[in-house]
This record gives sequence, structure tokens and C-alpha cells, in this order.
Amino acid sequence: MVQCSETDCNTEATQRCSRCKERVYCSVECQAKDWPTHKTQCKKVAAQPGAQSNSSLPPGYMTGPLGSMSMLGTIYNPMTGVSTPASSKSHFFADMFGYKADCPERVYSEIVDTYRIFRSGEYLQGTGPSSMSFEEFVAKAEKSGILPDWWKEENRDGLLKFSKEDEWGKLERQVTKEDIKNHLDKPARMLSLEMMIERINNQR
Repeated sequence: MVQCSETDCNTEATQRCSRCKERVYCSVECQAKDWPTHKTQCKKVAAQPGAQSNSSLPPGYMTGPLGSMSMLGTIYNPMTGVSTPASSKSHFFADMFGYKADCPERVYSEIVDTYRIFRSGEYLQGTGPSSMSFEEFVAKAEKSGILPDWWKEENRDGLLKFSKEDEWGKLERQVTKEDIKNHLDKPARMLSLEMMIERINNQR
């Protein structure tokens, strides 16, 4: 087993840093936790002759034939050295992280927070505030494949109700990006929310 590069994690690594292609991780949360330690070496490796990097892109991103692409675009098998397409569902809302069908409110809350960040334009590669409605955003999220396998039409209805009635989730409530970060059970999830925005933005 090849172990995750994050110091406190003993889980098997299934992904690699898309910038330097050297560090390996089990999840985006571990990549985010390891970034303060890894960033200096990562930039040195990416800057070597022949390395493909783009300093204007945020950590964990690379430029590919289809444009900007997050590390979640592939799963890396360190044993074979082969990268294969990844399922976004298995990373953003995996059961192993507690996102289960019997507690959909966790997913509802993060979709609402993702929309808040998207609407404000305060995200990586954001170009300014958006006027897209929440209903349209949810429809694009469903088409983008970021939602968990157990997601059904009743969950869509539950999400829309959550965005109108829940104390935290109602969209009329004014919150800042810092408020959202403090509300998340793990601050590293902010990186996941921004990656979800990337997926949704790429959905036509």
C-alpha cells in the first residue's frame, strides 16, 4: 500500500498532486491539509525544465487539453503509474466522509454554501457576482455529476425547502465567505466547495 502523504493520515493514496505529480493523497481534504508543508517543494518541482505548470492556477490544478482541470479529474494508481477518469461523486460526498442518505442536510448545507460563494464571485477564477438563480444552479449541479449516488428528486425538493426555511440555509440570510468557512465541520472543505463550482461552471 502506498500511504497518503499527509503526515497524520494512514489511508491508502488514490490521487496525486496534479502540479508536481509527486505527492499522493487519499482525499482532497488531506491535500488541503498538506499544502502548507508541500507548497514550496511543489512549486520547485513544477518549475523544473519540461514540467507543465501554470502559476496563475491555484494549488492542485493543472492545464490539460480541455483547459483548467482539477486534481479530481483523475485517480492515480501509484502501483501502476496509470491515471484514470475519476467519479466526482466518490470524492465530494462519499459515504466514508459521513455524507449518507439518512442525513441529507449535510449535503444541502454545502450546496447552499457553494451557491453563496458562486453568487458572490469570491472563488478561484471568479469573474464577479453572478445573477444565476439557485434553481438553475441546482439543475446544473445535478447535471455535472457532483451529487451523491443516492440523490433523488425528493432530495432536490428537500434542498429547495432547506434554502428557504433552514436557519443557516435560507438564502436571504447574509453570510460572508469567512462565515461559511467557520460553519463547515472541516475548514479544508472550502477547497471542495470551490472545486464543485469549477465542475458546475464547466457544465453546459
